[in-house]
Amino acid sequence: MNFQAVNGSTLIENGTVTFSATIERFIGSDRSGVMRVVLKDVKVDGKPFRDHVWVKPNKQLENLGAKEGDMIEGTAKLYEYQDINDANKRKVGLKKLRSLTVTEQV
Repeated sequence: MNFQAVNGSTLIENGTVTFSATIERFIGSDRSGVMRVVLKDVKVDGKPFRDHVWVKPNKQLENLGAKEGDMIEGTAKLYEYQDINDANKRKVGLKKLRSLTVTEQV
């Protein structure tokens, strides 16, 4: 399945992309009880992708030592998911964040 990103690029499901984003906040757990991190101003391959995405922190993100407001970059896989507020709407998110670095600290 192909996805149409905000920037007009065709992105392949489960394809690896390069992303950059700012860590907006760490959430102790979401409605499902899973810890989450909100990334804002997300860019894929240097182009605007989403105003924000929620991601599950992995060991690499936890060990990065990044704080709220820091800018990070790395690679991730794309996936499609159901919008929890609209049963007719699908969104594209990021998962399996890898090769992470802090590019700007606050």
